[in-house]
Amino acid sequence: MSLQEISTQAQAVIKEVGLFVKQQADQPKEISNKDLHDFVTTIDIESEKRLLKGLAPLIPEATFLAEESKNEAFGQGLQWIIDPIDGTTNFIHNVPAYAISVALYQEGAPQL
Repeated sequence: MSLQEISTQAQAVIKEVGLFVKQQADQPKEISNKDLHDFVTTIDIESEKRLLKGLAPLIPEATFLAEESKNEAFGQGLQWIIDPIDGTTNFIHNVPAYAISVALYQEGAPQL
């Protein structure tokens, strides 16, 4: 699969998860602390699960560095780097300045 095809399919996954996040924005949120002033919601965790599930089949050999699960270290080869809700504090307070951040790196260099 070409990088352009991967990009197109990844964008579809990200947009689908974005719609999920948008639907949850006005709902009550379960919030926990990862660290002082570092919050995570159940929506962060669910969004990350959906991103991992949707992106994994695009490049089966790629690994993941995901903020909430921290399931891999920054590594060699192809690696998806994910922050499911970049700006969780804004999300918690319904300030519409947050995003889903996804990148694809290879050998430490950005590809997407």
